[in-house]
Amino acid sequence: MFVFPSSFVYLPVRLAPSFVRHLFGFCSSFVRLLFGFCSSFVRLLFVFCSSFVRLLFVFCSSFVRLLFVFSLSACRATTDRVTRTVYPISFA
Repeated sequence: MFVFPSSFVYLPVRLAPSFVRHLFGFCSSFVRLLFGFCSSFVRLLFVFCSSFVRLLFVFCSSFVRLLFVFSLSACRATTDRVTRTVYPISFA
């Protein structure tokens, strides 16, 4: 009959805390990396969305400004045409 030395019997008991400690270190490092990646992704997504909204606002405001200038020019041209029709002689 073979008898195990006491060191072999208690080996799993001695390795368990070390294994758990290494497993915890690995898991915490993985969670830290995952959190860093997710926070960077969210930050980049926020920067992209805010830049997109800013560009959209600039484009829309420029488009509205052009429409306003065009409509103002059209109104001025119509007013000049009506004024020349009603008052053919210039008072200037």
